[in-house]
Amino acid sequence: MQRLFCLKIVTFVLLCGCGNQRPVRDAQPTDRDARPALRDLSAIVDGATLDLSDNVKRDARADLAAAKPDAAAQDVGTDASLVCSTGRGDCDGQRSNGCEVQLASSRRHCGRCDHDCSGGRCESGVCILLEQPILTCPLISAGDALYLVTGSPQGLSRLSKQGGTPSKLIDRPIAYAIDGPNLYWLQSQATQFELLRRPLLSGSASLLATLGKSDVPRSLAVHQGIAAWVTGDYLRWDNNGGTVWGYSSGQSKALATTRDGPQRALVDGAAIYWSENDALFGVQASGGSPWLVAKGQDAPLHLAADSTHLYWTFSSPTSAGSMTFCPTCGIARAPKAGGAVQVIATTTYPPQALALQNQVIFWQDGNPPAQPATIRRVAVGGGSLETAASDVRGGCFAVDAQSLYYVRENPTTQQQELVKVPWQ
Repeated sequence: MQRLFCLKIVTFVLLCGCGNQRPVRDAQPTDRDARPALRDLSAIVDGATLDLSDNVKRDARADLAAAKPDAAAQDVGTDASLVCSTGRGDCDGQRSNGCEVQLASSRRHCGRCDHDCSGGRCESGVCILLEQPILTCPLISAGDALYLVTGSPQGLSRLSKQGGTPSKLIDRPIAYAIDGPNLYWLQSQATQFELLRRPLLSGSASLLATLGKSDVPRSLAVHQGIAAWVTGDYLRWDNNGGTVWGYSSGQSKALATTRDGPQRALVDGAAIYWSENDALFGVQASGGSPWLVAKGQDAPLHLAADSTHLYWTFSSPTSAGSMTFCPTCGIARAPKAGGAVQVIATTTYPPQALALQNQVIFWQDGNPPAQPATIRRVAVGGGSLETAASDVRGGCFAVDAQSLYYVRENPTTQQQELVKVPWQ
């Protein structure tokens, strides 16, 4: 009698609850997947199998999380989705096997689900592409490969994003750029500088333009068959002016002369942009009058562009002992036709390198003496700054739709290595 009385009380409590009532139904298969111990938690009273309340379901999932220290669960609608502990991932979407991937060492899921090292090594969530690189900027991402100046003697090499051994393409370029299937570069000869082009992977080179030895080229940019570079006096770069050059439709021409030494060039559509001592300008690649994009800037240098705006780094550093600080350094933008300047980020140190990917701006925040640098990112319109990498060595990096590529020092071996990490 006492046992029957207790069962009736349990029946009353389970059926009535404490407020909102739910209809009696069979447990769904997805619920069973999320709680392997349901048999122990089910109640059979007066011949009826009762569905568990939501509170009991959550208790079952908590038991599952305790049994699997690499997985925890939370309610999402009527299902339970896994929330993984740091360093683990549910990369197959199967809750039955929990957070099955160790992201620190998985070659297919290195640092994040589906971030593939393509057979390369994954250490601490980082894909190792190349050990002990001797890297000279820039580092360019194009298609399935990276392009970098490395080796001794130096040469431009191609490195698969899967890692491996770099293959040398050309020797000793002054500057280089990649435009679709073609490689462009500037090189020095005994009596002149030359602009050349060849198919990216193999083939003979074509001479596109020659420059006198007094016109020292600095930077090279190419887009849709239009090339641009800037030149100036080597010994008196900032005080002796310079020239902005363009190549299109089989011809090269001087597009503008400058009072201050031009620093960088960028091609976007049919226009060419460049930075000077305190200003940024644009000109049509076919020729015409240059226009002012922005003035009163502190040493604008690295450039990027999207469909509406030109972006640049600016810096006015000061020194204190061996340290260099930056009271007015950062990233700014303005409409390509000229207009109001918007500062979208400020930096601690003079920013080095700049990249634009998927409406996100990336830059390297300096390189303090004997300290690693940081790569940061922010939305093109401004907002919260995020750290993409904090162990960077050298002054350049590359970025594509999924990954960030840079040189770091291995924390275990203290050797430098070229790595890729997920940024999305």
